Amino acid sequence: MVTQKTKKNEQLKSSAQTVGSAYKVDKIAFEGPKTPDRGYTVRASYLKKPHSGDALIEIFKDGILIRNFLFPSYKVWNIAAHFQDIVDGEIENSVKGYEMAAWDGISNAVIILPEQAE
Repeated sequence: MVTQKTKKNEQLKSSAQTVGSAYKVDKIAFEGPKTPDRGYTVRASYLKKPHSGDALIEIFKDGILIRNFLFPSYKVWNIAAHFQDIVDGEIENSVKGYEMAAWDGISNAVIILPEQAE
């Protein structure tokens, strides 16, 4: 019996595999967590040239690839650091966790230059 959830999972899996197949993996940066967070896991892979400045991020739900995208390779560990936020966002149908992982750490910050400190 095919359910709506099964159809949706198959559509997500099919579209996600298409994105990832265009890139050649150099090495896996990390996979995890060992114990899935509410069924979610992640794999981050460094890519070969000409895409070596990017990493392929793959998000899985219950072992099924549901989302993948390119992410700057120098920020790849932000995905691991904010994975709980990413999972919260997936459950809430929000991109907030991804935004946190992608944040540059300085946007909207107040910067006081030495001549302004007086």
